[in-house]
Amino acid sequence: MPRVGRQKPLRFYNPFSGIPVPFKLSGLFLFDPETMVKLHGSSIRGVLLDELGEAFYKKLERVTKGKQSANPDFVAEFLDRIPADMPLAEEMRAALNGDADAQSLLDSTGIWETHFLAAGHDLQRMSGRGALLLTIERASSEPMRLIRSGEVLDGVARIRADPILSIFLWPEVVEAMEQCETAAQLLPAQASVATEILLSYLAAGDAELASTDESTFACLLPGANAPGRNPTSLFFDYLRKAIGVETLQAILNHPKARRLQLDMTTLKRWSTGTHCPDPTWLQPILKAFFGDATYAPVRYRYWGARYLSMIGYFAQTTAAKAQELKVGPESIRALRPWPSYPFGYLDCESWMQARYPYWFDYHLTRRKVLPDGTREKRPMGLFS
Repeated sequence: MPRVGRQKPLRFYNPFSGIPVPFKLSGLFLFDPETMVKLHGSSIRGVLLDELGEAFYKKLERVTKGKQSANPDFVAEFLDRIPADMPLAEEMRAALNGDADAQSLLDSTGIWETHFLAAGHDLQRMSGRGALLLTIERASSEPMRLIRSGEVLDGVARIRADPILSIFLWPEVVEAMEQCETAAQLLPAQASVATEILLSYLAAGDAELASTDESTFACLLPGANAPGRNPTSLFFDYLRKAIGVETLQAILNHPKARRLQLDMTTLKRWSTGTHCPDPTWLQPILKAFFGDATYAPVRYRYWGARYLSMIGYFAQTTAAKAQELKVGPESIRALRPWPSYPFGYLDCESWMQARYPYWFDYHLTRRKVLPDGTREKRPMGLFS
């Protein structure tokens, strides 16, 4: 009788190099801009260091961490260091001089909206995924204020009633939120909803790429068709087929690979999904094999794989921790809706396989179909 092999468990690896750091949420249900910038191999810290200088940046860090007060002198020095035409700079100066309307505008502007403005984006011409973040941030403002002031149930009621926020909710997470008495108790539910929103965000970008109704990133979703293979591994499989070879050795032996610093150990790590190449490694490969360091079919799927890796790593790690800590009824209630994945799915594969196509179709239907049968195109910046 033939021996039935055990299915290899799916594992997502941290797409960020270096010492693991906690993921941060912005507002109620969004990952913060720093996390997303870091996924793209950059950092807001580096930008601010260049703009503000190291000495002042250290002051800024102390202020943001609550170790130093943001007194008027500090704010004035900050404003002197930023470009005069930077969005919100005029409002900051007015608020410093006591303008209540300017202060109110700053207080109502979220981190993501500030980030988009600082990056020079036109908020009236955002892409689907940029508009999604902006809409969610704005819709979360009043519920967040209520929750932070101790009116948790009123805040949850506002979330449930909102036409945008409510589409990311499911019965278990609503029940979990309604049992919370403090903002701190709400964090597991926030993390779960944020994970669903991030999956939707990636699908929105996918829908922006689609010239027809075909998903670019569907081939990167883990599932029964490729047991145990994560998005990085599936991306490498796509790359290998795009090059036109069947084996890793064939990549090394390919005439176009002669000038590349590749070895079998590195290729195996990429192929098994234990390590995702960073952009500096990918660009010479694209240049060598496709004559274009920004070759779109591969480059887009590379970023899709990185996003799916981050989503899967965060969700799988959180679910595993919740499973480990599930030692009694009180702990179970405190961690809900974990260890289940969003919308009640029991594992990452089934969740992604079910919810990603749903969100892709959702965002695709929101792109207008033009008279020639194609869909409207929108700007495709880093986030917008």
